[in-house]
Amino acid sequence: MYIPNNYTIQKLFGQIIKESYVKHPVTPEWNYYISKGGNYIRKTILGQGRADFNEPFQEAGQQLKLSVEDKVLMYCYHYMQMHFMSSLYIFEAHKDFVVSNFTNNKHVFLVDLGCGPMTSGIAFTNFYLNVKSDRNELKYTYIGIDISRAMIDKGREFVRLMKPVKQYMNFYFGKKISSIPNQIERIENECLTSESSKSVIINFSYFLAAHNLDIEPLIQNLKRLIQHFSEHSICLIYQNPPIGSLHNNWWKIKQELQNFKSIEDCPKGLHFKFDDETGSFGGRAQPDRTVFYDIIYNGK
Repeated sequence: MYIPNNYTIQKLFGQIIKESYVKHPVTPEWNYYISKGGNYIRKTILGQGRADFNEPFQEAGQQLKLSVEDKVLMYCYHYMQMHFMSSLYIFEAHKDFVVSNFTNNKHVFLVDLGCGPMTSGIAFTNFYLNVKSDRNELKYTYIGIDISRAMIDKGREFVRLMKPVKQYMNFYFGKKISSIPNQIERIENECLTSESSKSVIINFSYFLAAHNLDIEPLIQNLKRLIQHFSEHSICLIYQNPPIGSLHNNWWKIKQELQNFKSIEDCPKGLHFKFDDETGSFGGRAQPDRTVFYDIIYNGK
């Protein structure tokens, strides 16, 4: 699957992220770790995207320490574009399902667990704006949850760049999924939604394979959130690289949610190509990747 980059994608990755990375202030820490090369950064510093972004990185025997903010910037440069595109392609591949069940005359709540710098949130916003051409019809609230304050700060930075659309949408961030059920009524009141017009998308993008994830408390808090919206349409979207062991936590969640069923043609693999705007893929014009994903739905 391939979709040419639009202006928003070109600006986000080709200008904002790339320029922040290339024009990073010269410091001994940055220069030392950047000199280690892309493979070292992806595998050792970022743990292939599964690192703890609450902790700085320090090589064994090395005094220089990389800040969490610089780790997040490295993630944005090396992984965010790929994760953004896979999310966008999943939304596009199931456009009819998403539009008919989750956007038509409904206020969409996208709850993004392990949101990082709002990667999937930006992808869904891009998708949502394309299917809702009349801004007066925009009914969309994003709730991003991530334990990393540096990731959330980066997400808020991207929200500030959405000046043309953010007045029509609502964006919230938090560090704990356990806080959502307690705050959701306040968020609903602020968004002025009626009881009959809600739909909920709960997103797990490359999150359930995180090294520091405790799955059992997450499942219990997820059930509380689902119970709050039990009268409305709810779907869960999951994605990760196509490596069997990475999906164990997803199978546990599906086992606990017996009233949710995979939509037609899911789970499956998606092979996609994208235009490399950051230049982090070795100069290849169109890198390609495969992602495994699943979408489950309560049928309401």
